[in-house]
Amino acid sequence: REFVFDVRVRRDADKFNLRVKNGHTDLYYDGIPLMLIDGIPVDGSAIVALDPLQIKKIEVIAHRYYMGSYVFDGIINVKSYSGEIGATQIDANATVLEYASVQIPREFYSPSYDDENARQSHLPDFRNVLYWSPQIVTGNEGKSRFSFFTSDVPGKFIVSVQGITPDGIPGSTVTSFEVKNTGPR
Repeated sequence: REFVFDVRVRRDADKFNLRVKNGHTDLYYDGIPLMLIDGIPVDGSAIVALDPLQIKKIEVIAHRYYMGSYVFDGIINVKSYSGEIGATQIDANATVLEYASVQIPREFYSPSYDDENARQSHLPDFRNVLYWSPQIVTGNEGKSRFSFFTSDVPGKFIVSVQGITPDGIPGSTVTSFEVKNTGPR
């Protein structure tokens, strides 16, 4: 038998019920805790059925946890050495959703035509995003300077500026300009 401090295991017929000890009162909660194996929600029987040699760590949060409209009486988070045991515990009727997590900041190519060789280049510039800079900081008057070169694509371009003040007040504006075909560079 393995024992985890702050977790009580009870068997009810062929099902196991796990309860977490309240961190304030030292009494066990009556409600069901959020139980996770490698980040996948499971029931108590799935945790008890695990091979102890595959478990790297068991974390217990001994406080009530609110997630949207759900209230869990504690959290039991089991992490395996492989990090994939939870994936084998997914119910066949479960819906698995892929979602975007933290992403690497995007960078857009913005060439410089400051020198004569770049201006005389015969390589066409077909960019449709001309300039992107999410980190422009304005001065005390709320102004900043930046410059960019347009592409060889004629047409109307939209300028969208969005920002937030140091006090957390958002602001935005939209305007446009037109690039005309002036012939070869």
